[in-house]
Amino acid sequence: MGRSKLDVGEIYMAESKIDARIYSEEEYLALDSDLDVKYEYFDGRVIAMAGAARKHVSITGQAVTALNNQLRDTPCEAGSSDLRVQLEGTRNYLYPDVVVWCEESRWADKADNTLLTPLVLIEVLSASTGHRDGSYKLEIYKQISGLMDYLIVSQNRVYIE
Repeated sequence: MGRSKLDVGEIYMAESKIDARIYSEEEYLALDSDLDVKYEYFDGRVIAMAGAARKHVSITGQAVTALNNQLRDTPCEAGSSDLRVQLEGTRNYLYPDVVVWCEESRWADKADNTLLTPLVLIEVLSASTGHRDGSYKLEIYKQISGLMDYLIVSQNRVYIE
């Protein structure tokens, strides 16, 4: 049985270091415009994103490179966790580790900073985020219209879900 949005939010908040204050979407977007720190946003809650370890960065970089090699001469490309994804019609903004989009993809803003229609999302598991990537992030990502694949990659063993 799936989790309700409330259940997901309660778990997300209980397992993250977050500001207890409820932020408006406008406040979140202003806060997240700071280039030094990235924040995810879940129904009014702001979650600071931690930096990644070397192994995590290496796996993410290799995935982006491999995908872009395969996508060469197509209207699509892959990028890393600097690209924000929004579940359209909600107040959920997340930063997947790897994102694939195409020319026809839709964006929430004119600066193309917030993608609404990713084709592929990849999360590289880490000790601090693994529980989120396979549970409620999965539930959020499953609601994205047109999402073809969501991959969860383990750092500690040869395993992709």
